[in-house]
Amino acid sequence: MLAGDDLSIVLFFIGTGVSFGCAGMSAAGWKHPALISGLFGIAAICMALGMAWNAVKEASPPAITGAIHQIATNPVSWFAILVLTAAASIMLPKRKTDQQMIPQLEKSEGIEQANPVGVKPAVAVAAQRIFIDASPEFLLNLYKDKTSLQGDALAANYLGKWISVTGEVADISEIMGHYIIVILFVNRKMVSATFLTEFRDHISHITQGAKITVRGELHAIDTISVKIRQCELVS
Repeated sequence: MLAGDDLSIVLFFIGTGVSFGCAGMSAAGWKHPALISGLFGIAAICMALGMAWNAVKEASPPAITGAIHQIATNPVSWFAILVLTAAASIMLPKRKTDQQMIPQLEKSEGIEQANPVGVKPAVAVAAQRIFIDASPEFLLNLYKDKTSLQGDALAANYLGKWISVTGEVADISEIMGHYIIVILFVNRKMVSATFLTEFRDHISHITQGAKITVRGELHAIDTISVKIRQCELVS
């Protein structure tokens, strides 16, 4: 049975394969078949390495297995996978159409008028939003002592809802010139917040370690992070 560093390496390869697979699906509409094939090819290789790690380990020189060990157990590598997965999931076609986005001129129970920092109310587009009082710790605990399948079933009840979080900025990066990813830590729990680049001027001055409050739609939850999108900077 896998344990310790071997388990970390297997999970790293599988996680990398899933990330490249998502990237390949998000690029499916592009007119670059070589790129798409390359992404799926890398995904397949990583998945195969993960599933056959014991055999690969025995057949590989110590120098190679040592290098793989250093990469797979490095937190920076896991962070890179998280950012790639978040970017790929954002680029996947959205199910909602523009007709489903209902502009509102007033507030009512369970509905909040969108007025993010730096966007004038006259041009802001609002939609029906259901806000819930759920902390990142609560959401991540949905997966505690459960299989991913069980955790996903519980998390489905919260996806699409809106939350506000306050945390310390760990990093800010830009993805493909369309999205800005802000990584926050809230009581040591990771939150990935995705903004449109129109918020660049209001985010670019934020420094690492700064404490900010953002609100966004719950897009994905897993064992290591909470992901929100369509984010707005509150303070």
